[in-house]
Amino acid sequence: MISTLPPVLKLGLGESGAAERIRSTFQYAAEEVAAGRPGSETVLAKLSELLFVETVRRYVETLPQGQAGWLAGLRDTHVARALALIHNDLARPWTVDDLGREAGLSR
Repeated sequence: MISTLPPVLKLGLGESGAAERIRSTFQYAAEEVAAGRPGSETVLAKLSELLFVETVRRYVETLPQGQAGWLAGLRDTHVARALALIHNDLARPWTVDDLGREAGLSR
């Protein structure tokens, strides 16, 4: 997935509904760094994962309509479901019929 992302992702806060949650998450992370309490490293690791997911979500939302690739496919709920199924069970020899059935689509 990382190879499909641009070299730099910018998480703009703007005035979206998530802006305050993002700001407060950064504030919480800064407080954890300053406090240095036991478990801070774990908290910071989880917060960075959360912020990364939010950034990728926002990036996917801004992709042009004609964009191809699996990241662009995440905008479609059925394609996203199929991708999640594949990634959650990589060892399974998926067929189009299996994938369609599990994703709630016909072949």
